[in-house]
Amino acid sequence: MATETFNSYNGYSSTLTGSAGGINWSANAIGGIYCDGSLGFFSTNMNVAATFTFDPGVMSVGANIFGTDASFNIVSAKITVTLADGSSYIARTNGVEDFVGFISSGAAISSLTMNAFATGGGFSNVYVTANNMYFGVTAIPAPGAAALLGLAALVSRRRR
Repeated sequence: MATETFNSYNGYSSTLTGSAGGINWSANAIGGIYCDGSLGFFSTNMNVAATFTFDPGVMSVGANIFGTDASFNIVSAKITVTLADGSSYIARTNGVEDFVGFISSGAAISSLTMNAFATGGGFSNVYVTANNMYFGVTAIPAPGAAALLGLAALVSRRRR
């Protein structure tokens, strides 16, 4: 498991790139990206979606994803997270502790798109914000596969 804290990034960028645990990632959004390294926050520079791409693809990805205003004050938001294969998650978030994650049992996850929207009739300029993004690169074998490997090891040992 590798972690990107965004602590080493500061200021505005049209595209943000990095590497964590052998995973190269890039992020982009219309209007650019803004990072506050002292908070470890990654955010869009406008109320638009941000897309992360991973090379190589990952088997799991997750992050604390929430909404902020232009001054990085945390605001209640509805977030959507969508993977390249169309899998998606929608939830209401209220703070930095809110975590969203995906695990793939098949194909690697090549990208993740996240967005935030105002809830109710409140503040309309909500920026999707994340910190502590986690990447997993090793597929976890299914219980049946693990049992089969154990049986193969036992048979191999008995033959000697």
